[in-house]
Order: sequence, then structure tokens, then C-alpha cells
Amino acid sequence: MTISWEQKFRKASKPSADFGLDTSDLLAYRKAWDPYVMGVARAEKACAAQPGLDPTLASVHSGSADTIVYLWNQYAGSSSQDILLSAASMLKGYQDSVLHAGQAIVGIKRDCPAIAAKIPAPPSLAEQAQIHARLDGAGIATSGVLSLLGVGLNGALTTVESPFVAVGQAAQKIGKIPTWVFVAGAGVVGLVVLMPIVAPVLLPALAMKKALK
Repeated sequence: MTISWEQKFRKASKPSADFGLDTSDLLAYRKAWDPYVMGVARAEKACAAQPGLDPTLASVHSGSADTIVYLWNQYAGSSSQDILLSAASMLKGYQDSVLHAGQAIVGIKRDCPAIAAKIPAPPSLAEQAQIHARLDGAGIATSGVLSLLGVGLNGALTTVESPFVAVGQAAQKIGKIPTWVFVAGAGVVGLVVLMPIVAPVLLPALAMKKALK
């Protein structure tokens, strides 16, 4: 039976036998991001096989999938001791791999938008923050190593320090916001904008009406 590239990755990614519970906190980061990273890799392969796609672009997408898998698998088979001694550098390596996969989405959206739409969403900022806190609590400092990652306007991952991340995430969720929120928001904005204009006319009129009663 032929083993697919993804099956090879899954098999190679299994940790060595001496993995213990003391490494579970570190592996939580990988577990949280695995659906997203591997989703991008699968999308790259699917895009490469898309009928009618230029052969050169197909080769680029196929090679990108292999690179994503290679980077995500770079610590496969590490022992518990290796992980605990190199926790910070491994976390940095995992984050770099995540960002690499997150940048590849731009090309997939350009060449195979229907496939790109099926890529799993990245972990929420709240979930990422919980994992970072868990790692800090386990004695694996994340400050200066890990950043919260969000979706930018072009669909690629970037750090939340970018001013475009919040806008990009809001744009993705805008279809899920009830209509009344927009109506109420428009009313508030209109009141704030128009009040300085109508107040000089409206307030004297109201005062005169009250005096005539």
C-alpha cells in the first residue's frame, strides 16, 4: 500500500517513547495550530492538482506544501529531555512554521480561492493567550518568544501588533453580526456627528416651547 505524503508526516511526527506528561504543555501549542498548518499544506496540494492550473504554479504550490510539512515536522522524534532543554527555541521554530504556512494562504487564495475557503481557521486570540499563559505557568517563558497571531487584510497571518489585523478579523466576521447592531451603531454615530450642528438651533427652540407652556 502506498503511503501518502501526509501519512508519512503523521507517522514521523509521533514523539519518541520517552515523551512524558511534563512535555504536554509545550505540545499544546503544536496541537492547537496543527489543523491550521496541515490544512494549508493540504490546500497547497489540492491547488497544485487543480485542473487547468499553470504547470509552473502547480509546481510552486506542491513544493510549498512539502516545505510546510518539513518545517512543521522539524522536531519529530525529539526526546523529552531535548524538548525541555530547547523549549524556547522549539516554540520559536513552531511559530515560524505557523507564520510560513500563514503566508502561503495568499497564493492559494489567488490561484484557488474555492480551496482556500476550506482551510480551517487559526486558533482564536483568546485560545492562543490561554496556551501562552499555560506555558508560562509551566516554567516555559513565552515572553519575547511567542506572539499572538491574527489574520490580516490579505488573509495572511501576522502578529497582532499590526494595526490591520483587527480590521481583517472584523471584516471576516462582519457577516455574522446582526443587522440591529449596524442600525444602532449608525444611530450613535449620527447623533455624535450631528449634535454639534443641531444643538445651537434645537436647544433654544426647546427652551422657548417650555416657557410658553
